[in-house]
Amino acid sequence: MAVLPVLAVTFLQAVGTAVSVAPSGTPPPSGIWLALLSSAATLAFAVLLSRLFSCTGQRTSLTESPASFWKGFGVGLLFGAGTTLLVLGLAWMLHKLCDAWGYETIRQEVFDWLIDTSLPLPLRVFLAVNAVLIAPVLEECAYRGVLFREALRKAKGWVSPALTTAVYFSLMHLNAFAFLPLLLFGFCTAAAYRKTHTLATPIAMHLFFNTASLAIWFASPS
Repeated sequence: MAVLPVLAVTFLQAVGTAVSVAPSGTPPPSGIWLALLSSAATLAFAVLLSRLFSCTGQRTSLTESPASFWKGFGVGLLFGAGTTLLVLGLAWMLHKLCDAWGYETIRQEVFDWLIDTSLPLPLRVFLAVNAVLIAPVLEECAYRGVLFREALRKAKGWVSPALTTAVYFSLMHLNAFAFLPLLLFGFCTAAAYRKTHTLATPIAMHLFFNTASLAIWFASPS
């Protein structure tokens, strides 16, 4: 029962990304509003999903005591630092290979939108908040908290469910160049969730990774 709403949530996220992309790199006004509508619908589905957990008795698997939460969050920041080095290192190597072979690498559109002064400042602030706070919580609850956990419950081992959900996680970001780095990231967060048994860990990893990626992007001279 819980898997279907989560698939709806992740699909809405992908739709929001798809409709906001324009060939010029800047989303048209209609794309901006469709992306915002998609985000609002995604959050609404997340609320409905939390109600579903409460009604089915699964809520305890997604919430912990404050002490357990902050311990898992601290561990997640440490894991996030290591994972970020691995993922960004892989992205850097892929970028160099693409340059050597004459292929253009396409970064995720949000990086360009954040510095695009033609977009309203409130929209850019919303995109930044979404990237470093809303997306890590929502995506980890969806991909690791439900999809991975359900796949893990039905599988004999943990590697196959972690890899399968990581592939889906990566595909939903609709960026061919980022597929392998995000696949590695999704696998690492699933492994961390299995190790600590608290969603605070992958949420912290995701928050660290997104924040570090944006910080490096803004600090880059190019």
